[in-house]
Amino acid sequence: MKKLKYTEDWKINFPQCDISSRLKITEISNIFQIIANNHAHLLEMDYRQMSAYNQAWVLSAMRIELEKLPTWNQTISNHTWIQEYIDGRAIRNFVQKHNDKPFASLSSLWVVINTEKRRPEPLAVDISGIEFFPHEKVTQSPIQRLNIQLEAQEIQQRKVLYSDLDVVGHVNNIKYMEWCLDLLPIDFHLKKKIKAIDLNYLRELNFGAEVTIYQTQQEDGIYFYIKKAETIVFAMRVEER
Repeated sequence: MKKLKYTEDWKINFPQCDISSRLKITEISNIFQIIANNHAHLLEMDYRQMSAYNQAWVLSAMRIELEKLPTWNQTISNHTWIQEYIDGRAIRNFVQKHNDKPFASLSSLWVVINTEKRRPEPLAVDISGIEFFPHEKVTQSPIQRLNIQLEAQEIQQRKVLYSDLDVVGHVNNIKYMEWCLDLLPIDFHLKKKIKAIDLNYLRELNFGAEVTIYQTQQEDGIYFYIKKAETIVFAMRVEER
């Protein structure tokens, strides 16, 4: 039987911390995806194993809920499992703890794509020995489909650079969140006002793409949209405490 749940400890290093020495929110996502890939390797469906079938997992949506974040040199435990898998789409959950107390809960929706056709398709590897956990949810609110019809103000234009790309050949999903969070005032970050983040990945971006980032304040949070020409490729909402 393949290992169905996975736990791994992680010592926080200084490049993963912000100016207050606390773990960066973007690093929560980064660590999660490293841990998820380690688990996927044990389940025989990580990036290298799937590449034999010209397939890869791509992130479609995610929700992160946060408490007080740990600091440099502290050791955290990371726990992950697959909630469900249906027709090429999987929900993977993740909890980070410090001293057995959760500080980050994350639910993510992943889609299998054919890396040559750049289209979704069913998973080619055998998953018959994997048990899923449909009742073990981790976030208080589910993954959100964000409203992308709100009026928003243009904030920044940028061009996709080589350092933005990942092994699949498109912009790494963490970069989208990083671009948007960098547009918030520094006091917003220092006061740790972020309660939760919802992210929708709608289209991929490739090297050289020119995009515009928009922002709007709403009652339920701060919204960001990233557009390529007139198409929204990414949407994010930041909930404040």
